[in-house]
Amino acid sequence: MSWCLSAVVCITLIIPCINGESWVTANHGTPPVYTGLAPMKSGWSTKLFGVGNGNLQERYYSADGWIWANHGAPSTDESVASEPCVMYDGKLFIVSNKGRLFERYWSTGSNSWLWVLHGKALGSEKLRPMCACRNLYGGRVFVVGINSKLYERWWSYTSDSWQWRPHGSPPGTTIGPSAIDTCDADSGCTENEVYLVAGNGYVYSRYISAGNPGTPSWYLVGKPSGKTAWSVRVGGGIFVTTVDNYVCERLSSTNWICSRPPSTTSTPYRTTTLSKAVQVNNCAKLDGSAKYLFVNNWDDTTTSGVFQKPVNIRGKLWRFKVSGTSHNWVYHGTAAPCCSYYRPTIFMSGSCPKAFFVKSNGNVLEKYL
Repeated sequence: MSWCLSAVVCITLIIPCINGESWVTANHGTPPVYTGLAPMKSGWSTKLFGVGNGNLQERYYSADGWIWANHGAPSTDESVASEPCVMYDGKLFIVSNKGRLFERYWSTGSNSWLWVLHGKALGSEKLRPMCACRNLYGGRVFVVGINSKLYERWWSYTSDSWQWRPHGSPPGTTIGPSAIDTCDADSGCTENEVYLVAGNGYVYSRYISAGNPGTPSWYLVGKPSGKTAWSVRVGGGIFVTTVDNYVCERLSSTNWICSRPPSTTSTPYRTTTLSKAVQVNNCAKLDGSAKYLFVNNWDDTTTSGVFQKPVNIRGKLWRFKVSGTSHNWVYHGTAAPCCSYYRPTIFMSGSCPKAFFVKSNGNVLEKYL
């Protein structure tokens, strides 16, 4: 389904045995990409989409091996800026550098990828570079304006067209700066809702009842006791990062379990990013059943003073295993002194997990079993 094929990148493989797990590291080159990667399940394989230098980049597997495809930008004077969100095979959404929402979809009629401008919601001057998609009841895309309000782009069965709907912000607070998230079909989630961290450090969801358009309501999801949430990831569970670099899973409205990688400190604050979680039950190369995530945080060497900064911004990569209330961290190395990581991506490939990582120099890496 890709229209622009680049040369196949020669992939370098590194196969260490870490904590009894034989993860293979593959280097996918530097197209470049400067966002996290959004997976799109397509038949027997999974494609990945990210953004670099204002262009939408696709990584997919063909009979010739792994190939990069450059989808370009919507126009010569408007580039793409956000990590994409995938609605389903052949359709994704993305926010431009001008704060407008675009759709990229595969047209069976023209046998090519096409751009569609969705613009921005009435009352929002521009959109932040973030979006979240849900393929339920016609399709939903959630975005946040620079006014810190939530908006929805939804497909109306009645008018047979896309419509905007404002959702405002959680009662008594605003929407924080971190990305919003929805759960995906792979996690078994059937609810139509979007999750976010508010300016007060609590997690909220905007739940929309079944139907088209459905009735929306705000719900307080909560936060770990004594901590301030920073970002949220949903899929295989609700996980948050905190401002002091803990990763916490919500077990119930009043019960969160938290931990952070060994030797990780509270400063620099807000430097931990994480993938969604995947439930692994029957992977022959992993023991037992558990949830798996990959987590990135920064080097803990900082300057002194009130405004502390990392001396060398180097991404540390961790495999995070959650089994009930047990947390297990395994260190997977540090990026070269040049680099940190964007938030990791993990998905199931057959019965085992596979993960992709983007360095801040545009380089893309993969880990698989």
